[in-house]
Amino acid sequence: MDRRRKRIKFPLEMKDGRKVRELDEFIEYFDLRKAVEYFCSGKLQAWFDNIYASDIVEELNKLTGEEDDFVKRFTEILGVECMEEVDVRKIIHNSFLKEKLKRFYPEEESEIMVRRTADTQERFEELIKDGEKEIYLLSGTFTILKKMEGLKLEGLDSPRVVIKAQTAAEFWEQKITMIGIIPADEETKKIMCSDELSAAANELLDVLEMYLQKKSQEEEVC
Repeated sequence: MDRRRKRIKFPLEMKDGRKVRELDEFIEYFDLRKAVEYFCSGKLQAWFDNIYASDIVEELNKLTGEEDDFVKRFTEILGVECMEEVDVRKIIHNSFLKEKLKRFYPEEESEIMVRRTADTQERFEELIKDGEKEIYLLSGTFTILKKMEGLKLEGLDSPRVVIKAQTAAEFWEQKITMIGIIPADEETKKIMCSDELSAAANELLDVLEMYLQKKSQEEEVC
């Protein structure tokens, strides 16, 4: 019995949404961006293994995605010619980041969240520069600079932060809210604790003010 017949070929989506199952189709409708994404998730290697191209899988496994000549080596291994100009490093970074997010969220949600998720300080500052105000911080340690303001930060996998503001009052003026984030040092811890107390106090004052206004209105009616 030929065991090779038992393998069921699954498709890869390439250029123009074309679903390819054969090598010649893969080459004809090759899409560099999608191929790199599949490489990062391991689906590309699985696809080639499924069509018994173990030699290609072996060569792909030698790549990390960090090579300066990654695109050249990648396309040579796959046997395709590609003149596309894309930011491959960004694609690779976002692809690996999406794989990390899948530990916490479904794939579709991860696809959306990856655009607002930072896993390095460089990525964090880049998102702020691009105008993002609601950002997810994934693992690691991040620094909140004095120039940063008006941000809503949510932590995934217990990220830590260092606050560069000198006092809680100074940090409060930055109007930054944080959820699921741990202080990285004692000074940051003091500021965050003071900040939480200030937030609770302000919330209590708002409730009290609303109550007094309501009482005043009731007395005027009487």
